Amino acid sequence: MLLLAACTQLLAFWPGIIVWDSIRQYGQALSGHYDDWHPPAMNWLWRQLLLFGSGPAPMLALQALLYWGGFALLAIGISRRNPTSYISLVLPLCALLPVPFLMIGVILKDSLMAGGLLSAAGLLAIRSPEDRALRSVAAALLLATATLRFNAAIACFPLFLAALPESWKRTRLRLALAGIASALALIAALPLANRMLHAERSGVELSLVTYDLAGITLHSKTDVFPPLSVAQPVAVNSRCYSPVSWDRYAWWVDEPCPIQFAELKTSFQALGVSPYVWLARAVAAHPSISGAPLLPFRPQPAALGA
Repeated sequence: MLLLAACTQLLAFWPGIIVWDSIRQYGQALSGHYDDWHPPAMNWLWRQLLLFGSGPAPMLALQALLYWGGFALLAIGISRRNPTSYISLVLPLCALLPVPFLMIGVILKDSLMAGGLLSAAGLLAIRSPEDRALRSVAAALLLATATLRFNAAIACFPLFLAALPESWKRTRLRLALAGIASALALIAALPLANRMLHAERSGVELSLVTYDLAGITLHSKTDVFPPLSVAQPVAVNSRCYSPVSWDRYAWWVDEPCPIQFAELKTSFQALGVSPYVWLARAVAAHPSISGAPLLPFRPQPAALGA
């Protein structure tokens, strides 16, 4: 059944749906020059898959393999533990839910990560005493690959911890130490991979800061952005903000907001202030948008021309 469903998905979406993100990643895969806006490791992997053909088709095949393979392994693992359980029959039906079925047909870092997590979980589910170490290592490698984007470590952490030998987690102290070691390994994986691939820094993490500052500005009616050249940023931001996405603060939309990611990045650099410290102060000043702020928010003196 899973094989039939996988073939149906591949035929329905072949050679794969590409969006702006995947177009940009494919360009870097072709050139071999990477930045860290999208996972450089995925761009590098896509470059290796060019041996099997151009375009999105090889990446679609990989995403589908990880996705359907993960569900198959989970079903096998459940049936081994409880041969009479109906869950092993029902679980694969979850793979047919419309949203994940569609998203695996779209070439995205999110889809590839989801497939990696599913396959890693499946490998852990079918471990046996005879091959426990081998499957655990394979699952850990999949998870390390899945975490090679700047905000994925939290999603990978529970499975990575589960992949560690049981002897490492036998006591509470060992479990705590194993947890710390796992977190450090996952956090270190991204910068190490980016350095190995000579990926240029893009400041992609500032996108979250930008969106958070925009939300605080919208709901508090107070300008918490760093100094910008935009007049009346509160009013401008109210026209730009969307609860769906931050994209209007980027450069790739048809009608970009006058408050731009690039200018925020330049402003923080000119001020010599960490964006995270600035955001923390804004959050502390407005802990509850519906209530009065506990602390006054006093922006640093403007270092840029207004």
